[in-house]
This record gives sequence, structure tokens and C-alpha cells, in this order.
Amino acid sequence: MEVDGGVPEGRCGDLESLLGAVKSSEVLENRIALINQLESSFEYSPDDLSLILDSLTVSWDDSGCSGVSHCVLHKSILQVALKCSCIDMTDCLGQFLALIAKASSWCGKHLLWSVESIEESEEVQEEEHSRILPEIISMTLNISIKLLPSAAKCITVDMVHTTGEFISELLSLTESSIVDNKK
Repeated sequence: MEVDGGVPEGRCGDLESLLGAVKSSEVLENRIALINQLESSFEYSPDDLSLILDSLTVSWDDSGCSGVSHCVLHKSILQVALKCSCIDMTDCLGQFLALIAKASSWCGKHLLWSVESIEESEEVQEEEHSRILPEIISMTLNISIKLLPSAAKCITVDMVHTTGEFISELLSLTESSIVDNKK
């Protein structure tokens, strides 16, 4: 049996069930595992994007970095978003822009935090933690490169604010990255 857009009912139900589990998971490590399962278990269709992006946006934690697990969560979210960015995203462009604006903002804050914490503590950050942030920034910028041409084609009055915030956060991240490299 098929539902909405010819998607087999079992597959659609499995995806919705997994997305529900991602959204409701309160244990960080469990949420990471579920998001990783989401990335590896499904081939997405344009019909899936809205639900997936909603789940990823809800899972994004804007608070300051609480350690490696926090960065791993964001990396996992961006890996799914990167996979989704290869699909026609026209109908979900606003959701994509909002998620990547959040990612850009968080990365900029994390860069400042990591520079300050190194200056304050004289200790070198954990190797894994210091390696993950550049990967997160790279994925954020990579997804942004894919989004900008679509945003230019599809901009509407409703999308102006979201697109403006996206570009502002992207430029702030780029500036923070450059400043971080100079230090």
C-alpha cells in the first residue's frame, strides 16, 4: 500500500517514527544515534524534506557548547542536511535557510568561545573537539553554497527576512573564521 506521493506506507511510517523519536529524545547520545540512523537508513525524496528539516531544526541546540557530544550532535544534523541538500529543495528552502542560519550563528559563537577558552586556560582543547568544529563549519558553508543559487531564484516577499538572516549569519561565520585563523 502507498501513501502521499507514491511512497510505500511502511517506509513512510518508519521515517515518521524515526523522526518522532529524534524529536522526543532527551538523551544527547541517543539523539545522535537516531540522527545517524536517519542519515544512513533512508534515501530521501522531496516529499520527505519538510518533516526531516523540522526534526533537524528542533534537534539543533543553540546553547553554548557543552563538550564533544554537543559538537557531534551538530555534525550529525549537518550530515543529514547535506544529504538532503542534494534533492530539489525548492519547497523547503525557508526551512533550509533557517537551519543553516542557526548553524552559522552557533559556529560563530563556538569559534569565539574556543578562542576565549584557550586564552583563559592555557590548555589545548581535546583533539577530537578541536577537530570537529572545522568540519561543522565546512559542512555549514558547503550546504550554504548549495542553497544560495536556489534562494536567488525563489526569493519571495515571505522569504526576504529568512534569506537576509541566513546571509547575515553566513557572513558573520565567515568573519569569525577569518578572525580565528589570524589568532
